[in-house]
Amino acid sequence: MNQLYNIFICFLIVLSYYSPCHAQDGDSIRDIYINESFNDDPNDGGKIFDSLKSKSNKSKFLKLIHDAVVRPTGSKVVTKDKVVSQIDLYEPIRGKTIGDITINRRDIYMDTENTIKRISNKTHYLTREWTIKKDLLIKSGDKVDPGIIAANKHLLTSRKYIYDSFFTFTTSEEDSTVVDLTITTNDNWTLSADINTSLGGNSMFELYDANFIGLGSQFSIATNFDWKDSEYGGNTFEYTIPNIAGSFFEGYFTAGRDFDNTKYGLSIVKPLIKTTDYEMGVEIYSLSNPYNLNTHDMLSSGIMTLNYMDTWTGSSRYIKPLNSSIYASVRYNYTYYKERPYVDEDTNLAFHNQRFIL
Repeated sequence: MNQLYNIFICFLIVLSYYSPCHAQDGDSIRDIYINESFNDDPNDGGKIFDSLKSKSNKSKFLKLIHDAVVRPTGSKVVTKDKVVSQIDLYEPIRGKTIGDITINRRDIYMDTENTIKRISNKTHYLTREWTIKKDLLIKSGDKVDPGIIAANKHLLTSRKYIYDSFFTFTTSEEDSTVVDLTITTNDNWTLSADINTSLGGNSMFELYDANFIGLGSQFSIATNFDWKDSEYGGNTFEYTIPNIAGSFFEGYFTAGRDFDNTKYGLSIVKPLIKTTDYEMGVEIYSLSNPYNLNTHDMLSSGIMTLNYMDTWTGSSRYIKPLNSSIYASVRYNYTYYKERPYVDEDTNLAFHNQRFIL
């Protein structure tokens, strides 16, 4: 029973690593204008960490795991009345000129006294500086727009390889109308593995990295196999570039085989980032999958292959009096079956070629 208890506590500790209520090591970043806020309500998860810490202290092994994966909240406790919107945080410096921009990159753990933390940092590629710079919506000489700053902070923290980001403005010593900007980013752990299996034997083992050699790209490779029949089922590769050369277009490519299923495809997408912005994208795929149908009390089986294309464009415009954006878009979708089961006006409607505009 004691072993089961220890296993359960280990599970909670590891699970807590992914909890959104924990904060990064180190002190909060402050300056004369901006006071970054952290909503660390003790009724919203803090007690869980205290409880886990208390239980882990009962065992050296549990304490080792706790210290390795749980990031303490430190002194970043603020009351709810101090939590304001990101846009309001930067209102005091609206219209000032952005001077020098400095990028300060932090590894996963600042405290490296723990061996596991040191190993984690050493086996992790720190996000490259130019990877962060190409995600910036601002440059030196621009006027401070709180909406753009808030959108840029959201963009950075939305990346899988960035745990959190902080924008700190300080008044230039030479000119009070100029504010220098320091952007501090905290990296996330991005290496992971996944395994799926079934009683029938079909299984999949996947390795992926959401920050491939610090480039901010995600690379994954999955191997498919049948553990019952010792059969190799092929590999599937995926590669994602969240921001191609600073254009804010996302690129995605996939190719591979999963037993009788094959998939080849790519997509290029420009998402909405700012309150007034545009989006566009195109997805092209070629799929091949087996089918088993019961049509008019007759069984049929075979291989279905299709080509699929989806393309769209749209734009949003911010309406200040409404404090909201309006959005309009158009979409074109096309599906063409190269191989399929028998179809007519009333049979196998799901396998009809389709083309529509929205």
